[in-house]
Amino acid sequence: MLHSSAVVVDGRAYLFTASCGTGKSTQAALWEKYKKTLTVNGDRAGLYFKDNVLFAGGIPYCGMSDICENKNMPVRAIICLSQ
Repeated sequence: MLHSSAVVVDGRAYLFTASCGTGKSTQAALWEKYKKTLTVNGDRAGLYFKDNVLFAGGIPYCGMSDICENKNMPVRAIICLSQ
């Protein structure tokens, strides 16, 4: 599990990770608005390896974001946000 917001771009996951209140969900919402992405989860992503490829998956827990899609995709990047 990674405390992060996860968006999908061209079939790959970009995860925004940071401490609570830093802007993970805000960053995901901006990508949705301007890049037309899908937010898979606004609070946590399940990570796992399959055939030596890191995947991110949606989980049933939505957290405060109330966003949780049942999608799995290879990870393109993990972005650490800070203020």
